[in-house]
Amino acid sequence: GGGHTTVLQYISPQLWAWKPKRRFGMAETLDGLGVIFPFEKDCYSDVSLPVSFVGHPFAHPSYHPSVRYDESGGLLLLPGSRTQAVSRILPSFLDAFEILNTKKRSVNGLLPVSNDGIRTLVESMVQSRKKIADKIKVVDRNSDLPACAALMSSGTMSLACAWAGIPGVIGYRAHPITYLLGKILVGVPYLGMANLLLPDDPPNPEFLQGQANGPKLAHEIGCLLDDPFSSGKKAKESARSLHGLLAHSKEQGVAQWLFQEGKLG
Repeated sequence: GGGHTTVLQYISPQLWAWKPKRRFGMAETLDGLGVIFPFEKDCYSDVSLPVSFVGHPFAHPSYHPSVRYDESGGLLLLPGSRTQAVSRILPSFLDAFEILNTKKRSVNGLLPVSNDGIRTLVESMVQSRKKIADKIKVVDRNSDLPACAALMSSGTMSLACAWAGIPGVIGYRAHPITYLLGKILVGVPYLGMANLLLPDDPPNPEFLQGQANGPKLAHEIGCLLDDPFSSGKKAKESARSLHGLLAHSKEQGVAQWLFQEGKLG
């Protein structure tokens, strides 16, 4: 930073979870950083880099949610958008879905996909489950999806569901070596962003590795479905808290930040 050209970066790398020493190099090369989570400002408190919280894109008036809460909607199955991650966790999600549909309950599933490659993979996995294949609809991720609950991995869609007030459960499986390294190197208590933002009352139970199995996930989702009033109320309260946390002030949205820090005025 400090050269003839102002260098700004919008969105911080996840220093709070991985390789925090990156902040020193960023302080040398950047003139300013706009972050989308309020706690990220503290990650740079010991370096001379101006950091501004500019609000999360979900809080912008132009944001159109791809999911919405509807007590009569389907169960969202959100295994992620990367082939390896989907291959590891979707079998457990499908196990849970099958169990849910054999316990005097009829549940329809919605499985959004982000690209043709993932669509081919998940359709193959769903069609191999003869008992439930006709109850799961593979859809485009950008659809307006009504959901009563969500069974999800820990990606952006988990925050989108929490933002929309959809009750949910997180299940995650990584390669065993990756998971062991993560436990050593990653310094966060939760995987889901909504849980990290609301640590005193995390909205989504998390099940990792071997705990992310069909029976456990089915039990947790079943509890949400059996008491929609309580689960919906908690999800709505969590959503309200997230909206308050992630909204920018009227004086400092991302456009205003770029205008001011970029000296465009």
